Amino acid sequence: MEISTDLISAGVSELFDGYKFKNDIDFSLTKIILPMNKGSYPVYLHCYDTKDSDGYENAYVKIVVEGIKGCYLNKNEKGKLIANKINKESPYLRNVVDKKLKYAQIDKIDLRDSKSLKEIEKLKDIEQLVLANMKYIKDWTPLSKLKKLKHLHLDTCIIDWKTATSFFKNLYKLPKLERFTLNADSYLISPPSLGFPKNLYPKKLKDFEIVIPKEVKDDKPTDEFINHKGYAGSYDDLYFMHRILQVDDFPNFEKIKTFEKLRYYNYFTKNNQEGGVISRLANGYTDFNIFKKLNKLKDIWIYGYDFKKAEELKNTSFLKVAKEILKYKKLRINGISEKTFKSL
Repeated sequence: MEISTDLISAGVSELFDGYKFKNDIDFSLTKIILPMNKGSYPVYLHCYDTKDSDGYENAYVKIVVEGIKGCYLNKNEKGKLIANKINKESPYLRNVVDKKLKYAQIDKIDLRDSKSLKEIEKLKDIEQLVLANMKYIKDWTPLSKLKKLKHLHLDTCIIDWKTATSFFKNLYKLPKLERFTLNADSYLISPPSLGFPKNLYPKKLKDFEIVIPKEVKDDKPTDEFINHKGYAGSYDDLYFMHRILQVDDFPNFEKIKTFEKLRYYNYFTKNNQEGGVISRLANGYTDFNIFKKLNKLKDIWIYGYDFKKAEELKNTSFLKVAKEILKYKKLRINGISEKTFKSL
């Protein structure tokens, strides 16, 4: 690798404020040079692809060095990465707290301890919170301290079987939670029913949504399965179905009477032409009688099942599912009224 003298000069200049060494250093891979103590450091490569505005793919490789003494990754008040000489509180998080901001996006850098959520307890005034890259957090108790939180979004988080019970217990204790969303790169499963409190459920939750990226929605299967329905046609069979639970798999789902909309996500499967969730609903895995108890429920949407006119649904499992649901609850399904379904 060749490093120009201009780059070195620029990097060194970033370390100083006049003749004084900075405590907080702006973090830029193209400009910053950090002094290191003599020793051995673990090194690994982080490789990934991105597309530019013209749609061209670019490969990036980052060299990651662990355990550098006197170099602690942090974020400044505006959320920009910086390096500190000592491990100290996130200025970004402190700014959110001091200014009583309603929105924040928190990741493990803000936590200062990648295994504990203790730092988020400070967010007493937060109403909309994004948690990014929270993986294998065992104790989610600090989440329940956010008494004003109305919308929680998970970005590339992992809630597995070991952590799901703690997560849902504390999610359900949020008194004002109305929306719970996450991206499709997250992983979320339901906790074991055995041992989960039977009378614990969110009191104001209206909506649960998985944010599906356009490329997954548009992803088509091979010609052999070209007439199959469902998102993510070229992925491994049921890849996404195994990553994130469907809404009726929430613990104590039948008691969440505040749901106004139920969103189901229909992914491609080789074994069922109409998609994985249609197969699931058509084969009795969901008790539609539960829907009667959801007093505020007005709409059900089954995403990943494309059609232009209601007439296209004749003789389909989708229509069978819709008519079965309507026996228990009068509502609109994919924007279609009960009257229209009965005419098909």
